[in-house]
Amino acid sequence: MRDSFHLIAYRRAATHALAAACLLLTACQSGVQMPTNKTYYRQPIAWPRMQTQAEQGDPGRAPAAVLLGVQWLNPLMWRDYPTQWNLLWAQGLAQPNDDDLQAKRFKLGDAVGQVTNGVARYKQLEDLPHVKRDKFATALSDLITAPLNTFNDYLENPNYFYSLKRGTSRPNYFDPNVFFGLPREWLNTPTYFNANPKDTGLDAMLREQREMGVPAPSYLAYDAAHAEERMRDYWVTLHKDREGKTVRGTRVLPSMIIGERTLSLLAVRRLVFHEIARDSQARSMLLNPEGKLPNVTVSAGDTNVGFYNLQDALKFLAQHPDKLAWVWNVDAPNYPMGEQTNENTALLILGHPSADWGYTALASIYTPHQHQGAIGNKAANPGGAWTGLMQAVQAQAAAQHPVERVYYDVPKHAGNVTSLMGPLRAAIHQQWPDLDQIANVYSVAEHMEGPARAASFAVNAAFAAAYANQSGKSAVVTSVADATDSWAVLIGPPPGWQPKPQVTYWPRARGENRAYWAWFGERTDSNKANVQ
Repeated sequence: MRDSFHLIAYRRAATHALAAACLLLTACQSGVQMPTNKTYYRQPIAWPRMQTQAEQGDPGRAPAAVLLGVQWLNPLMWRDYPTQWNLLWAQGLAQPNDDDLQAKRFKLGDAVGQVTNGVARYKQLEDLPHVKRDKFATALSDLITAPLNTFNDYLENPNYFYSLKRGTSRPNYFDPNVFFGLPREWLNTPTYFNANPKDTGLDAMLREQREMGVPAPSYLAYDAAHAEERMRDYWVTLHKDREGKTVRGTRVLPSMIIGERTLSLLAVRRLVFHEIARDSQARSMLLNPEGKLPNVTVSAGDTNVGFYNLQDALKFLAQHPDKLAWVWNVDAPNYPMGEQTNENTALLILGHPSADWGYTALASIYTPHQHQGAIGNKAANPGGAWTGLMQAVQAQAAAQHPVERVYYDVPKHAGNVTSLMGPLRAAIHQQWPDLDQIANVYSVAEHMEGPARAASFAVNAAFAAAYANQSGKSAVVTSVADATDSWAVLIGPPPGWQPKPQVTYWPRARGENRAYWAWFGERTDSNKANVQ
């Protein structure tokens, strides 16, 4: 059982926290009512099924990964339409159903929902002096739990991508390999946690922990080392409850998981780890007898942090082709204001091209290209170093899936957008002179009220995947925000893509537990039933 935590420093992506540890959770802590008796069983997990080299095709043209699932949440989204529609709608590539009587109430760019529990839009922050401007732990918790909650209602479907249903052979997500990126601005900010909050419920929880044998239980950890050490008591150690039953871990609050007065990198990692394990019901000894637990790597960085997450995820998949990797980027740059259209949480589920997970892929993701150092234009080459990046991307693109769209990561009205985008636009014209740069060079923040910042890569990648999946064309996701650390990655249609009839009527959520459901492909076995 691995429980060591390591720190890695990246030049541009900033600090990296890697953890492989063990955790588990009981069904009562989740919204899903799972079986609690000895009749529960699972079939051996049947996925993935590894493909032969012949089945994979030309290895020289193979993508580095395939995109298998997407969850994107933003106040722009219409809660009753699926994620795929919202990704297209946000780009002006899809419209509401003709019989949607409420569609005329909203236009693209309106905030129709919320992700973080920030200050309401109609209020003025200057009128609220008691609101902490530098308290980000709450927003972070919202951005982590929101996408996980949308998986939860499907765990009892035996054919969903992830399932805990009795008798299922589908995988679970007790132990995903997660590469998580957040803004460096949130790191080392105060949590404002009180060491001794007056709460009878908390007192009862600490008393329960003491009775179960947790040494000197406390709300806040005594120091950073203790914050790490007590994770074992919360998630790994076997205890006896009041009825004498053996249980794994203890009840614990998310604030206790953070456990420090400042939001450290390891505190973020603990929180991501805790929420995934809690939501997947990993603590349950019935559902998860092997004690599988998430492996979480956290990076705090700038606008391009997601490219570093992608780089790490692709490296992991190359070494473990039978595993899945999550690339997950979050940010809410305007927080503590809430209902802001530039607050994003975007989770990409990646698999190796040689692995069949029983669902069709949504898109292909190729090896990214990076240029460190000045990339500006020169008299001899208006595209500067972007010319080489675009040439490298074009070399990866299949002839039948030409590049026809480019995404970038600064707002189109930013003060420095012209200087940042000038060389890239010149390089695009050099490489693809017929590409319409008015319609098809697209800012991640096109319809957002400010930059997407650290969430930019995953959101842009999700946009590009939706475009490629629908059109059969390829797209390039770039990072121009830091002119000394530039990135480009090709995202194309999935392997074996075939044109499909245009969707004229989109399925809509039938109730609260179906709102914001994630985007997965179609099942590839004989049972085509799906829950999208």
